[in-house]
Amino acid sequence: SQHYWALCRWYEALRLLVVSWEEAEDLAMALLNMTGVLSETALAIWPSHIQARIRSLSSSDIYASPRFAHLKAVLASKLAASGSNFRGIVFVQQLVTTHI
Repeated sequence: SQHYWALCRWYEALRLLVVSWEEAEDLAMALLNMTGVLSETALAIWPSHIQARIRSLSSSDIYASPRFAHLKAVLASKLAASGSNFRGIVFVQQLVTTHI
């Protein structure tokens, strides 16, 4: 169901908050943005009071963080060094299920 997949994404973001020691909030919000959980279509499955809380969480500009600025600078320097016009980043997501 839609709720199940949305909750999976929110769990992954929460896990990032817990295990990441550096800029965890930015990383979690980036994951939620990239997976589409914060889109208006995805928000429509939740009651209005939940939608309001999610919108208040996602009001900050995650791409203004130092981590993304550094990533962009490193990629630009690699691009300049290689002389290639290709730009790309591959994000790999691993979902782990634990049975107790």
